[in-house]
Amino acid sequence: MSRLPGEGAEGFRTLRRYGQNFLVDRGVLEDIVRRAAIGEEDVVLEIGPGQGVLTRALLERGCAHLHAVELDERLRPYLEGLASREPRLSLHWGDALRMDCGALSPFPGKAVANIPYNITTPLIWSLLRLGARGLRYHLYMVQKEAADRLTAAADTKERYQYPLAGYRAAKMVASGEADGGVLICGTGIGISLAANKVKGIRAAVCSEPYSAKMAREHNNANMIAFGARVVGEDLAKMIVDSWLDAKFQGGRHAERVALIDEIEETGELSCE
Repeated sequence: MSRLPGEGAEGFRTLRRYGQNFLVDRGVLEDIVRRAAIGEEDVVLEIGPGQGVLTRALLERGCAHLHAVELDERLRPYLEGLASREPRLSLHWGDALRMDCGALSPFPGKAVANIPYNITTPLIWSLLRLGARGLRYHLYMVQKEAADRLTAAADTKERYQYPLAGYRAAKMVASGEADGGVLICGTGIGISLAANKVKGIRAAVCSEPYSAKMAREHNNANMIAFGARVVGEDLAKMIVDSWLDAKFQGGRHAERVALIDEIEETGELSCE
């Protein structure tokens, strides 16, 4: 391993409560920067810059601006010295999970980070929610256990609480951060039940393209769900395409959707 100068320097002690895991391998650094494909117009967000090794590399690639969010005040000498020499770097001190990253200016289109291991899942979820604002490229180095959990297939023994995924996706749709959503769990049933508990969500379970089409045209479904154990990859793509291509027809269907909304609002139907 070719070790980077400065990072992990003697005299600086990482803290477990911050989940710190500094980048020290030059080969990994070069791989991250290469994959990030930074251009001169890119505004980049980095979480947990540490002693600034990745920060410097991203700036050297020529990005237009770089926002670096750091919680550990002990790192000020490393980062503020760099910021004093680099006008394209904005430092933000505080907890990335509590910071309003949606208010950053200029707004980032890419997020590139060596993520502290103790905030991996909630941080990635919070940053993905900024996709509607324009943060569409995400490149993260995470702990192997976190990566295995995030990429686990539906038929593995890795367990994930699908109501959490359904709820978070539904909140994005209900708030207007996303125009619609596709939900996947083992059967599609459980995750759709969770999503439908969020006010304003109409999530339909679809196992073939016709149901997906009708869910949009007749029910104005703003989310669909299907099961990874029920449909194959090609059929799943057909289901999603049918739903995306369909348009709500309104008319008598709008009256029926209004009745569904009334049940959601009051728990009753005035016309009964």
